[in-house]
Amino acid sequence: MIETHDSMRGVQPRRGGLAGRGLSGEFARPARTGRPLRFLCSRHQQTFVDLLTREGCCDAELMERSGRRLLAWLSQKFPWLVLQQFNAEGCLGCALEDAHMEAEAEQAVHEVTSSVLAEARR
Repeated sequence: MIETHDSMRGVQPRRGGLAGRGLSGEFARPARTGRPLRFLCSRHQQTFVDLLTREGCCDAELMERSGRRLLAWLSQKFPWLVLQQFNAEGCLGCALEDAHMEAEAEQAVHEVTSSVLAEARR
């Protein structure tokens, strides 16, 4: 049994990782609810879902997989931007817009979604 120091009695443990960093509101971590990327504002969430739907991806699990792959692509291509937005708990879509890189990101959504859908068909 783990002993607890008297000064720690009644203290709730802090959660670790990004999910426990006190993210709230529209940036809260979803539990597989079809919200593919949690670091998007509601406008960019809808834009992302619209892009995936246009590509023929309507399944929540495939949308989530596409979102994870897109995040990996963004992390590889623009690590400074992703890190900055994670630290600020900001919207990656807004950051891409501000940097005038939304066309490149939209092309990546197309490529990532095509890949995910091709894998799902196998």
